[in-house]
Amino acid sequence: MKKRHEHRFGFLVTEVGRLVGKLFDQRAKHVLSLTCAQCRVLSYLAYNDGINQATLADLLDVTPIAIARLLDRMAEGGWIERTDHPTDRRAHQLRLTPKAHATLDAAHHVGDGVRDEALAGLTEAETAELMRLLQKVRGNLSDRLDALDDTPVQNQAA
Repeated sequence: MKKRHEHRFGFLVTEVGRLVGKLFDQRAKHVLSLTCAQCRVLSYLAYNDGINQATLADLLDVTPIAIARLLDRMAEGGWIERTDHPTDRRAHQLRLTPKAHATLDAAHHVGDGVRDEALAGLTEAETAELMRLLQKVRGNLSDRLDALDDTPVQNQAA
C-alpha cells in the first residue's frame, strides 16, 4: 500500500533530490575526494566566478555558518580560494583553483552516471519531457519568488 505522502509533489521532488545526492556521494567517493555538497559548490562557482559567500549560501539554500565551514574545508583542500572583493572590504570573492577546474569533468561524469541510473527505464522522449516539465516548474517557482520579492511587505500590526 502506497503512503499518501508519496503522492505529494513537494515530498517527491525532495526525496528524488535526496536520493540523487546519496547515490552521487556513493559513486563519487570512489572517483573524487569530494562530496555532493562540495561538487555543488564547484559547479556553482564554475558558472558564477567571483561571487561572494552570502550569494553562494543563498544559491545552495544553506545557512551562512554552514557554507563558511564547507568553504573552509574546501580552501584547506586546495579546491577554492578567497580573494578580496575590489569594492567591499567585508566580502571575499570565491574562485575555483586549477585543481578544482581539473576535477569538474570527473564530477560531471559521476553526475551523468547518476542521471542515467535515475532515468533508467525511461525512453528518450520521456526523459526529454521530464526535463522540459521540471524546467517549466522551476521557472514557475522562480517567477513566483521574484514576484514576492518585488511585493512590499504590509504592516500586519494594524
